[in-house]
Amino acid sequence: MILGKLFHEGLISAGFKSIHIPKRILRKIESSEALQILQWVCVYLLLNKYVLCKAKKSGKLLTFFQNLEIITEGESERLAELCVEKFSKCSNVMNIYELLREVPKYPMFIIDLSFWHEHTEGEKKELVEQILMSLKIVRSFLWDECLVITSSNSEFEYLLSKFARNLIHKMIITKDNVSTYLKKLMIKEKIVPVVLDPEAIQDLTIQDLNLYNIYILGGIVDKERVDKYGTYRLYNTLKLYELNIPRSKISLKGSVIGVPDRINRIIEIILLAKYVLNNLEKAILTVQSRRDKYLRVIYEIQKYARKVKSNDKVIHIVNKAFLNYLVKTYNIDDKMLSRISKSLNLEVLDNELENIFNN
Repeated sequence: MILGKLFHEGLISAGFKSIHIPKRILRKIESSEALQILQWVCVYLLLNKYVLCKAKKSGKLLTFFQNLEIITEGESERLAELCVEKFSKCSNVMNIYELLREVPKYPMFIIDLSFWHEHTEGEKKELVEQILMSLKIVRSFLWDECLVITSSNSEFEYLLSKFARNLIHKMIITKDNVSTYLKKLMIKEKIVPVVLDPEAIQDLTIQDLNLYNIYILGGIVDKERVDKYGTYRLYNTLKLYELNIPRSKISLKGSVIGVPDRINRIIEIILLAKYVLNNLEKAILTVQSRRDKYLRVIYEIQKYARKVKSNDKVIHIVNKAFLNYLVKTYNIDDKMLSRISKSLNLEVLDNELENIFNN
């Protein structure tokens, strides 16, 4: 989206009012929104998958966005001034960098793999999958170089090439650990990094998103083992405290329960909150998986319900209005609500008047 805006501004500033984009490219883009189309087309151009061709090409109007016509194959109603083509089809290529005022480098997301060898085989595959999904999310807003993999190793790079055959990318992948990488970056850039750690004391706020320009995540997956303090251990092992880098957690009202913990979802929360919703809580709720929603509602009911023991069972009693609030807030369907009710021996009363909404 940010890259798409820069691409759009560059086209308009250069005097272009129309661009032809083939359907074969449009089919790869999971959006019909003009800005997302321009975003992904610009990504493909920077990856040299396609080129901008200074040639007129006719077609039908797909959409119109802020003085720019986006045209594709169809009845020859419109004539585009530029077209996106394979290099082999164009004899007059335009340099994409001439159009872009800048290529975004920040915010930058750094995933450090220092603890790679502690993972099981299944967790390693899961970690590679999350990194590939992170690349897709970053490309929806920014550009490949905003995603950095530190403490890389040959096994990771082999799995990356295996699971994403023929992947063309410009992620920054380095064997330097995150501390070394940041020290090199500090020499030439002004950086304000933060470590995203679910065990941190400090909550990340929406204001923080305008302060920090680098978000450090531990490349840690603990599906088959427990590594609760993995990111904190990484922080200490790499002596990130010596660089005065703070630790913050993404939380919902002070709790990380129900906050997505997959690396790609954490990155998506940051980008949605910063560029679309201007609200961290809304971003978390947007990105939550069904499992996240389930765990969060269980947590809130257990926290606020009146508990009564009966026949070796604990019955959780809540106000109907509170339950309706949870269903609406977390978009809970009847199937999940039934599962939660059975799990907690839930009883809902109209006259349960405990003051839970102000907590």
